[in-house]
Amino acid sequence: MSKGHSLEVHAEFISVSLKLDMVSGVLPDCLRELASACAEYSCRHILGHVDGPLGALTVADVFEMATYLATTVPALQVALLVGEDDSEELREFFQLAASNRGLAIDFFTDRAKALRWLGVA
Repeated sequence: MSKGHSLEVHAEFISVSLKLDMVSGVLPDCLRELASACAEYSCRHILGHVDGPLGALTVADVFEMATYLATTVPALQVALLVGEDDSEELREFFQLAASNRGLAIDFFTDRAKALRWLGVA
């Protein structure tokens, strides 16, 4: 049975993929595993892939993600790969919630651009 998310450690960043159709049950576990991997590998660059429409996340999910990551992994930089038609409103809220807590986050539809923004390309 799939756990709804996966993590892969690279030389300069950690990639994480989250299946949004399973988000409610896996989000806390995914965030804990990501924070643990960041600590273990001294990594502050995350490339996230959202598998499914961003709109499947609730405002509470977004707030939880931003707050948890900002408080458990200081100075984290997150590039999220999303679909072109994903909610601009939710992206803006995510960025606001994250930046208010010291978390740098941006959204991309192109992996190469996301990696350049992270400074790991």
